[in-house]
Amino acid sequence: MRRIAGVDAVDRDNIREILRRLQKGHFIGILSDQDIPKLDGVFVNFLGKPAYTPTGIVTLSMKTGVPILPVFIVRKKDGCHIINIEPPLNIVQTSDKKNDIITNTQRYTEIIEKYVRKYPEQWMWFHNRWKTKPDITSPLV
Repeated sequence: MRRIAGVDAVDRDNIREILRRLQKGHFIGILSDQDIPKLDGVFVNFLGKPAYTPTGIVTLSMKTGVPILPVFIVRKKDGCHIINIEPPLNIVQTSDKKNDIITNTQRYTEIIEKYVRKYPEQWMWFHNRWKTKPDITSPLV
């Protein structure tokens, strides 16, 4: 569907192509609010519940220095759309990489949550966002 609309899609597993495009100054859109257990992720708070969240976007930003630019499209009643572009997320990087990944993943998840709360009628899911359950012996963020 995206290709029909003129959007060139790159498979998320094709990291070389993603890096090549970033080096050329291209934007890479990543849908980062889905529970995909086969991807590296962490549990962060999302709408008051621990949600398994992929960390690829944060890891990519930390390794390349490319900023995370949160973008949201809101459908208006007249059928038009408004594109909301948030300021770039200031990535926290300390000597504790694991904690930085959790912290930054929580921070961008809070931005997503802000839009879900503001436009709940536009947040539509065909899968269970909370299907992966945390290990109760592991601390949560």
